[in-house]
Formats: sequence, structure tokens, C-alpha cells
Amino acid sequence: MSRQKFTIEEIVEILSAEKKSSVAGVCRKHGISASTFYRWRERYAAARDQSGAYSLDIAKKLVALEAENAALKKALAEKELEYTVLREFIEKNDLEK
Repeated sequence: MSRQKFTIEEIVEILSAEKKSSVAGVCRKHGISASTFYRWRERYAAARDQSGAYSLDIAKKLVALEAENAALKKALAEKELEYTVLREFIEKNDLEK
């Protein structure tokens, strides 16, 4: 069984369908597991407006912010590693004044 990659638009549509049907019915219709549905619902909870409807614009911003956050964490980890290596080199070669 191959995994299907859902677009953000499809995910928002699937989550919005919960208002019209049960979670089990929505999952069956779209061929996803209930755990996937609940994971998406938790991940995109911030994309809900006050009425409980999902906003595609907010969901897209959320995904973009998560990607930016991951990139920044990776850059920080690389800089920390670089700093550690340089610090060890300086200490090892007694280059401190």
C-alpha cells in the first residue's frame, strides 16, 4: 500500500468535512486512518477561526512557519557545531592569548 501525499488544501477540506459527517465516515471516504485525521486536527488546530472553521490561508502560513522554524533550527545547530569545533581547535593548539 503506497502512501498518498495530501496537499494542504486537501487536508483542510478533509478536516472541514468533519462538521458534515463522523470522523470514521470522513476517514473511510478519503482513505485515511483515524489517527492520521486526529494528528492533522491537532497540527492544524491553530488554523481554526472563532467559529471552528478551518482557514486555508492560516494553514498555509502555519506550514510555512514550521518549515522556516526547521530551517532556522538546522542553521543554529550547524553554527553551534562550527563554534564547538573551532573552540576545541583553539584549545588544542593553545592559540588563546
